[in-house]
Amino acid sequence: MFRSRTRRLEKSRKLKLKQLELSSSKAEIAREEDLEIMVRLWKSFQTRKVKSYDNFFNVSIYASLVGRDIAYLSDSFAKTQETSERNIVSRLLSMTLIEFLDDINFLLGKGLRTELQMIGFEQHLDELQSINKAFSLVKKENQTELRKIRNNAAAHKTKNALSLLDFNKNLDSDKIFTLSAEVNQTNNKLTKLTTQILYSIIDNQKEELEELKTKTQEMQDKIEELKKKNPGNKR
Repeated sequence: MFRSRTRRLEKSRKLKLKQLELSSSKAEIAREEDLEIMVRLWKSFQTRKVKSYDNFFNVSIYASLVGRDIAYLSDSFAKTQETSERNIVSRLLSMTLIEFLDDINFLLGKGLRTELQMIGFEQHLDELQSINKAFSLVKKENQTELRKIRNNAAAHKTKNALSLLDFNKNLDSDKIFTLSAEVNQTNNKLTKLTTQILYSIIDNQKEELEELKTKTQEMQDKIEELKKKNPGNKR
């Protein structure tokens, strides 16, 4: 009976890990496409000396890059059954997660909120705040363990080999993987929000371009009209 229950729990665990793997892969496809668009658009703004969107593009691209790292590491974890390989990946995940959680709260802070208000996207501030709180909660509940892993094993800061071996042996890799999926799920919400804002920015730019084209055409029409009224005036 005990073995049967153990097998059921192991089967359930593997199914959950597989579901997390699939969700990460699907999110990765969308993230890559949006990342390329954001980079091109931000560079075009920088070329035109437009700085109104700097905080937005910075946090959007940063979150996409780290989300991609987490997805790749999670995928590597899910595809191997080797204990040593899972241990290495989970240590790298721990380091990536705590550094991301340390940075993202600042990037989603006052600078970004003020910028979104200035460019007319204040309707997204409540959702942004909710996402930021979710990241803060994950950090509060897990930062002690994540920092301990990073400081003692991920960066190999401990020089005591026996302590390092014991630390790695007792590392709960599945827990780290589940935590990475939780962080990525929240990050996917952020990516969905920034993508929504991104396409609104693109639509606004299209409208401004059409207005510019209309004004340019109107000026050309007036010039042609003046030429007709004053045929002798070559200027």
